[in-house]
Amino acid sequence: MFTARKVAQMAALFAAKQGGTINVLKLVKLLYLADRESMHLYGEPISFDKFVSMDNGPVLSKTLDYINGFERGSSAAQWDEWITARVNYRVSKNRDIQRDDLDELSDADIEVMNRIWARFGHMDQWQLVDYTHDYCKEWRDPHGTSIPITDIEILKALGKEGQEASFLAGNIQAQRELDAVFSRL
Repeated sequence: MFTARKVAQMAALFAAKQGGTINVLKLVKLLYLADRESMHLYGEPISFDKFVSMDNGPVLSKTLDYINGFERGSSAAQWDEWITARVNYRVSKNRDIQRDDLDELSDADIEVMNRIWARFGHMDQWQLVDYTHDYCKEWRDPHGTSIPITDIEILKALGKEGQEASFLAGNIQAQRELDAVFSRL
């Protein structure tokens, strides 16, 4: 289920691994790659955010809105508990983090994020942009706009085929629809 608290905890974990402050572009690439890796391993993303292609590669749409300060209300307060307001091209974690604090993230989620950090944490934002352009086949150049990326496009790019890809994409969509119902209550 998508929640501001969950994506904020994801962002705070990556910021902590970077020393407390992280470049926004690097962060959004790492978050996307974590969701993509979770889809590869477990058939579903960690965040359940919507995916879009932007000029600098794929991103989590609503999470980017939180980073950019476009979200308001109680959900923004959940984000602000974990992540500072964006200053230039950087955000920072707002607090020290212990495993028990990350109540929205499962052990499997954290393991995926640790794998992504081990593989990509040494890269800067531009290396990650190049990587996502070259290796994330679901990304398409939007030429200054944004283009939605469907779950099935990601699953197929990850090598899932036919009925398996359709089944997994259907499960992800069903979860998003449930999220939408519960968010209106």
